[in-house]
Amino acid sequence: MGGIRWVLGNWRVSAEIPGLSRTLHPREVNVSQAVQYGAVIYAKDYRALAKFYEHVAALTQREAHEEYVLLEARFFQLVILQTPERIAAGITIEKPPRKRDNTPIKLFLNVSSIENARQMAKVLGGELNGREMEWQFRGVKRCDGIDPEGNVFQLQESPA
Repeated sequence: MGGIRWVLGNWRVSAEIPGLSRTLHPREVNVSQAVQYGAVIYAKDYRALAKFYEHVAALTQREAHEEYVLLEARFFQLVILQTPERIAAGITIEKPPRKRDNTPIKLFLNVSSIENARQMAKVLGGELNGREMEWQFRGVKRCDGIDPEGNVFQLQESPA
């Protein structure tokens, strides 16, 4: 099974998808400090999804290319990759998006305000559950939501 290949110090993104193996962007990017953690999301509309996570989770866009966007926080990188057209053609994204919760992995991100993130998510085509669905775990307020493509994610409110 393919995925993203990371090279320490500098990174190069390559897609290894059954039937497709090509370098998306061979340029090396100078990284002054290695990021400790990251995630990759394939998206039908990668620009819209990147805009969603950039604004809802206050991530910083570090790089944008014709096939991906790199978002970053202090110790975390999120790469949003364009799903190859031959695969994307078979994917339908409903409006509002249908929850795609049949995956064992859920991305969680820190925010300063779940309420502000809830409002921004709605504007950008996603949704956070209502206040009545928020909960505390280990002293931190949390809330699940869906992004514009229906992927389930979780926000945790950083203590002030």
